[in-house]
Amino acid sequence: MSKIGRNIARLRKEAGLTQMGLADAMGISFQAVSNWERGQTMPDISKLPELASILGVTVDGLLGADEAKVVERAVSETDEPLTVQELADVAPLLPPAEAKRNFERTKEETESSGRRLRLSDLVELAPFLDEDDLGELVMEAVEGGCELSELASVAPFMDEDDMGRAANRAIELGADPTDLASLAPFMDEDDVGEAARAMLDAGGVPGDIAAIAPFMDSDDLGDIAREYIERGGSPSELAAIAPFLDSDDLGDIARDYIRNGGETSELIGVLPFIRRGINISFGRTNFHFGLGKNRKKRGGED
Repeated sequence: MSKIGRNIARLRKEAGLTQMGLADAMGISFQAVSNWERGQTMPDISKLPELASILGVTVDGLLGADEAKVVERAVSETDEPLTVQELADVAPLLPPAEAKRNFERTKEETESSGRRLRLSDLVELAPFLDEDDLGELVMEAVEGGCELSELASVAPFMDEDDMGRAANRAIELGADPTDLASLAPFMDEDDVGEAARAMLDAGGVPGDIAAIAPFMDSDDLGDIAREYIERGGSPSELAAIAPFLDSDDLGDIARDYIRNGGETSELIGVLPFIRRGINISFGRTNFHFGLGKNRKKRGGED
């Protein structure tokens, strides 16, 4: 895309046109022209003849001879399928339906040669693929043993449910769950919660899920924290996720921990995040904790 963008900028200047002038001639915004020239987007293939005419060149001169031939093959239903790299090069120029048709032909040709599309093949194609197609291909890559970190480059283009299924399946197959942080923003919060629970069930500690806690449902996070303490964990370990826990849930966990004979010193790290009052004794001094209410009482003083 950047090569074609540079060609457009060069030809526009040679034609004595400003970005606004070219935009007016084509009936589009000057931001669209700016995006073309920076390689962020490309003109639709249907606009190429008009653009080339305004700039005083042929389509071949606009795209370059090699790229023009690839575009011709892309719009033809009889020519040989494009390679993955060729499709990645011209996909920004194609309407969605044309990009999908070419992708299906490329995928079929690749599989007929005895191999599957790799995750690395999808990185450049992801913005132009149908979500369902991308989700299917990513799941195939996961079943083939890819790591969670490899999914980060395609995650922004995936359906969040597909992303969640792929991530949790990868963890089931042995992928490192600590790599989930880069994917969590693109997952449904229920799927993030499922992954967090699996991490703790496998022997992890709350600190292991701190990076994904902001993307979890607060009720799920509260349930996971409570279950962790009920299994013998220490409230001090909840400090890493305390900022993302509901204050009332955290207060209930702390009170239950004290009622069950837990050490008050284990609560120090989470007390700043408890909004509702809680009474804790250190020696002969009783403390009442709660945001904006912290105070101390001596002995049996009420």
